[in-house]
Amino acid sequence: MIISHSKIKKLIKKYGVDTFRITNTERLMPLGDASNEFTKFTEEERLNPKKLFPNARSIIVFGLSYNYKKAARKENTYLLSRSSYGYDYHKVFMDKLVKIDKELFKNKESESHVFVDTGPLIERLLAQKSGLGFLGKNTCIINPLLGSFIFIGYIIGNERSDFYDLPLKLDCKDCNICERACPNKALCNYKMKMTRCLSYITQKKGDLDDFEKRNLKTYIYGCDICQEICPYNIKAKKVYHEEFHSSQDYGLVYKEDFKLSNKEFKEKYKAMSALWRGKSILFRNANIIDNNNDIVK
Repeated sequence: MIISHSKIKKLIKKYGVDTFRITNTERLMPLGDASNEFTKFTEEERLNPKKLFPNARSIIVFGLSYNYKKAARKENTYLLSRSSYGYDYHKVFMDKLVKIDKELFKNKESESHVFVDTGPLIERLLAQKSGLGFLGKNTCIINPLLGSFIFIGYIIGNERSDFYDLPLKLDCKDCNICERACPNKALCNYKMKMTRCLSYITQKKGDLDDFEKRNLKTYIYGCDICQEICPYNIKAKKVYHEEFHSSQDYGLVYKEDFKLSNKEFKEKYKAMSALWRGKSILFRNANIIDNNNDIVK
């Protein structure tokens, strides 16, 4: 069986996925340290598709846009980054890709695996190599049409493609607006100092030091500052996915809900992806934000 671009185009339209590209299974070229405290995989497993999937011949890389209206913070609420609006994107995206996988790999000889965020390979490197987007100075993958507010997932399989897509010959040129906007100066020339990134800090376990606390003023989970200001996102095509607009209060956590038990809190917010770190981390961040805002007043 040969993986056909034309067939996948029909499938992504059928199941509501926004874009895709196909790349081969040659080893990925790292942009820096490929280790990550949030994953169990080794550096080689994150870069070499053949390490865990020796029979693999193709990787289909998919993009699902979440470039929708930013939630408006209300009194006594806290804001989440856009990646946590509505239903957990891991489940939403995975459901779509599993359906595509079942229709694409039907032969008895076919072998395929579907991943959204929790897979071994580094998604942004796959996206860059396949031409799904180019690496921006904010270290996000930027799709020329959809911008950088895109979730990335992939299917790796043992069938070859009718052709393999190439990387885009694009970059940010002289624009460095994201670097200048980052509160902690975490960005520099297409690289990120992860420990300075507010998104990383909001997900970090344990107590935060004074530097880490200083700029927690908006988000209790994640950070969208470097993406919101990007010219590609300002002019990007808006794509509506109903799953990410599950209520009028999408993107918000209510202050009073931190009084709930852990079980009750998890039950109320079980749909959102930000819950993976648990109530205690979100509550810690909420307290820091309140304290910082009180200082400003």
